[in-house]
Amino acid sequence: MFGLWSHDDIIERCLGSLRAHADALDREQAVRGLDACCEVDLHAILARAADLRVWREQGYPSDILNDTSLALPRDRRRCDLVLGPPNALALEDPLDRARDAAEQADSLFAASLPDLQTPTTTLCPEDAYWLEVKLTGQWVLGEGEARPNPAYAADLGSAGSDLPKLAGDPRIHACGLLLILFSADEATARHDLALAAHRWLDLGYPVRSPMIRSFPIQDRIGNARCTLCLTPPR
Repeated sequence: MFGLWSHDDIIERCLGSLRAHADALDREQAVRGLDACCEVDLHAILARAADLRVWREQGYPSDILNDTSLALPRDRRRCDLVLGPPNALALEDPLDRARDAAEQADSLFAASLPDLQTPTTTLCPEDAYWLEVKLTGQWVLGEGEARPNPAYAADLGSAGSDLPKLAGDPRIHACGLLLILFSADEATARHDLALAAHRWLDLGYPVRSPMIRSFPIQDRIGNARCTLCLTPPR
């Protein structure tokens, strides 16, 4: 296990990756800024977190144990990013190990085969940090023009829906929901995030106190601030 995961460290690493990309766009004098990225684009940017191994779109480890019908990868729920130490070459998947064990058991030479062992460079789900990512913004591009986001309030209210998934998997020990919010200013972001947290509580989501970090971005479409809100599940 890579020490003890720190939520503060995770959000600082995420902020560093996003800020570095925003600064690079500014140096290039890019027409579109960080707030023009879609959620999948941001996954790729976050995956560049320094000194970490990052896997994208990984199946929830206990799904196959809870529902044997989820034998096909396409049927499984997936977590946006899974973080591990830089020396981890692979993330253990219970489905893959179950298949390997079954193949070994069916082999005519099963008695002579060595027991399957997880290599030291393979990370157990319990030792990784599981991160779901959500995105919304006050201002968005629509048909090439900047406009207020008509789905802004709905996005904030529904963003916490991944918290029960993270909290409900017994093999996930360290995890969080990262909401990336683009807004005109920091005061608006903090106000709206507080309203979102109350909404999540009303919906019965397992919410713990969030960590919030913010940095300025160049105002291209109305957003001048990028705010990160990392909420661990209760």
